[in-house]
Amino acid sequence: MNDTQQLPISIQPIISYPREAEVGKTYLMEVDIKQTGDFDKWNYEEEEYPIYCRVDTYCQGDTTPLFKIKTIGEPAVILHRFGGTYGAAKFLLTAAEKEMKGEIRVTLVNGWGVSLKRLRLEDVAVVTEISDDPVIALFKVISQNTPPLKQFEFETEVATIEFEHKLKHILLVEDEQEVVEEISGILLSQYEIQVTGTDRVNEVIELAESGEIDLILINYGLYDSRYQDRKVNGLEFVRILKANSEISPKKLPIVGFSLNNDIADEFIESGADGFYSKQELFDSGDYQKFVDYLQNIFNQAIETTSSKPGKNYGIVIGINQYNNLPSLQYAYAAIEGKAMQTFTRQQNFGEVFFLREGTFAKVEEFLAVTFEKLCLSTKDNLWFFFSG
Repeated sequence: MNDTQQLPISIQPIISYPREAEVGKTYLMEVDIKQTGDFDKWNYEEEEYPIYCRVDTYCQGDTTPLFKIKTIGEPAVILHRFGGTYGAAKFLLTAAEKEMKGEIRVTLVNGWGVSLKRLRLEDVAVVTEISDDPVIALFKVISQNTPPLKQFEFETEVATIEFEHKLKHILLVEDEQEVVEEISGILLSQYEIQVTGTDRVNEVIELAESGEIDLILINYGLYDSRYQDRKVNGLEFVRILKANSEISPKKLPIVGFSLNNDIADEFIESGADGFYSKQELFDSGDYQKFVDYLQNIFNQAIETTSSKPGKNYGIVIGINQYNNLPSLQYAYAAIEGKAMQTFTRQQNFGEVFFLREGTFAKVEEFLAVTFEKLCLSTKDNLWFFFSG
């Protein structure tokens, strides 16, 4: 990540939403962003910066959602260097079927899913009959039978946002509980970084595969760690993780951690992304330097991952047999023919799945099984081809 990408930018979210909603009715909600300050001082290499919007609701003591929420198009606001956007993110909100009170929550996140700002729009009510006050009332009704009412805009306070991928969760592979407690206590209280400690190989693999970990810090001496009925040290731990096909594609950074500084090169040769001296940390007590180093390793991993081009994956569906239509003779031939094979080869498809008689139930089952675990990045493309 470039230094310029870590400089802050001030924005002002502008949100149009229903303060009161009639039971069962559907409303339009819009989230837009206005840049504040000097537009000439754009500190980023990119001319555009997407900010994604997540919308949900909360009602204390009631699990029923205040609204059913559906996005219209991509739920993002594209901020341009000249201060404007290409339009608001839009959502359809369908009110609950009973009277309720709660809040709408809007979370702004960057392209990597890192939360930038969370906004709470409180005192939102679903009622059987809306108020006559145009300020309290909803701003637009999506219904042919109900005329649109006066628009209402809600402006939040100006928020300063730093577009940096903050390190949030470290997995510390360590067999000394005192070390785990000291590091986790300081990192959580002073830097808001969660630390999970364990020396169990299977637990480490499970956590690494879960996608909840940002970085793994591995001690060299692990006297009680065993894998496949044999003892393993930190170097072997690194090799095990790097060889795991579920972990390696995610580019999860691994940092060696030991009292023995002479082991640093061996950690790097084993596949680790860095090494930090445990002796230096405990002698100096300089946790700021320690966190800065880990944050830098984490940033490098994100930059490396984001710079790689996306891959193409294909799902090809062919149907010959229909219940109420004549059967087809050429659907399968079109799918499995030379034209399709040539196209997917030219476009460097990573993998192509062919589904014969791809009914809705079969396609749904296939997607559930194939994508049970996250295997696509934000840059990958998933193509659907249909012949029938």
